[in-house]
Amino acid sequence: MSFRTGWLLGAMVMCCLPKVGEGAMISGGSNILSQSDADQLETWLGQGPITQTNIFSFESGPVGQNIAFDFHAAADGKGPTFTVVRVDSVWERDTITGEWIDRPDLTGQIVGGYNPESWVSFVVFNFSWDPTVREAFLFNLSTSLKLDQRSDDQGVFQTYNAIYNGPVFGGGFDLYIDNYQDDQPIRNYAYDYSYGELTGQNVFGMQWSYFSLSHLEVFTIAPYVTDPTDPTDPGAANPVPEPGSLALLGLGGLGLFHRLRRRTSTANSSADA
Repeated sequence: MSFRTGWLLGAMVMCCLPKVGEGAMISGGSNILSQSDADQLETWLGQGPITQTNIFSFESGPVGQNIAFDFHAAADGKGPTFTVVRVDSVWERDTITGEWIDRPDLTGQIVGGYNPESWVSFVVFNFSWDPTVREAFLFNLSTSLKLDQRSDDQGVFQTYNAIYNGPVFGGGFDLYIDNYQDDQPIRNYAYDYSYGELTGQNVFGMQWSYFSLSHLEVFTIAPYVTDPTDPTDPGAANPVPEPGSLALLGLGGLGLFHRLRRRTSTANSSADA
């Protein structure tokens, strides 16, 4: 094999491999999360290197849409997940007058929650009775805010499941995603009840908010695998599925590899003759 051929094949292999040690992996792409956002979620989770795989994506349009069925079809029974929302408009309730105040300064913020349990379609709360093992949390990536489940009785409400709504956290509800999504901020809301030890602080840093969203994504979570054959690798027993685009690139690389080998062999045969 010539030096040029070897260099080309080496470059192809390197471009196809995930970059080890450069942060959390995002599989399936994202219209919301940046690399630094994924790294922050990995840090907050505290379970070491992870791969976050996009299993559900929704983008709001001019016509309202029902999302609950599609959300549950994608997320039910998939284990721990991150729900991530890009906010379109936010309205804050004035605690004195009760009036709703438009907050355009919050447009574009990224909020969400971590659910350590699988989502389900039947109506049920997920309770976490033992305050020492309350693992769910809410977050605002735009303000670096993380709200853990409260240690008091209100913190027992982890998530709420129902086929007629999207992902819901807490007993307030602390983060409620409605089934029907359009440009009206009354569809979704965030209240302070089960998450955050400070009274009056939801994911937007206030007591009660209505909001509309532009994007919603749900990610499964799995240990990042560096060597699937190594039994000491924490993710070897739960390998992350290979992204389709990466697999196709790998197949294309194999085809090019065989063509290059055949061309090199032909050239060598001609030289020998």
